[in-house]
Amino acid sequence: MDKKNIDYSKIYSPSKLDMFSQCPKEYHFSYLDPVYSKMKNDLKRSPENIWKFYTLGKAVHNAITLFYHLPIEQRTDALLLEQLKKTWTSEVQWNKKPPLGKWGGFETLEEERNTYRQAILMLRNFLKMADFNLEVAYLPTADFKHSIDDYLDLITPLNQDFDISGKFDLIVKNNKDSLHIIDFKTGKNERNDDFQLRFYKVLAEGNFKKPVKKTSFYFLKTANKKE
Repeated sequence: MDKKNIDYSKIYSPSKLDMFSQCPKEYHFSYLDPVYSKMKNDLKRSPENIWKFYTLGKAVHNAITLFYHLPIEQRTDALLLEQLKKTWTSEVQWNKKPPLGKWGGFETLEEERNTYRQAILMLRNFLKMADFNLEVAYLPTADFKHSIDDYLDLITPLNQDFDISGKFDLIVKNNKDSLHIIDFKTGKNERNDDFQLRFYKVLAEGNFKKPVKKTSFYFLKTANKKE
């Protein structure tokens, strides 16, 4: 797909629609304003606009993705934590080795260490809830530096004017005829976002041509699960 010719303003995702429902003006400046929307990527690259919770969330999600890319016999507790060492990166400076400092949104080394410990605790909670032997129907790319390709591959037309897309954390096969969507949450909020899961149900069924019979949130801070 030619990324240069994609009109991203006409592709809708759960996060974009959530922003619109919360604040239409923020949505306008983020996605439609001809000046600010072009500046947005440059602004994200400034250290003052890098947030530690984003670095934490991406590292944990990517570690789980790499874990499921391993052969089943290699999906062990120790190897999961090894993946975190690979995914503790800055999206602004990919080649920056830890400690990330300001390029990960951290003000001090101790703050980064504490955040890394939080990531380890989340992965240990994941181990309490996860099924290592499940049959994967969809998994994000292991090349997480180019994760935009996942989003582009999932673009699904609704009509001639609008498309939808998004990023699944994991889709597994319930049985031969149905799918189970799993979404990993690293934030404090445990609200049951039914809209997001319904959106993902439509997106998954449009791409994989099988019904979604089950959707789940795994809250990694608390090891709680909602289905």
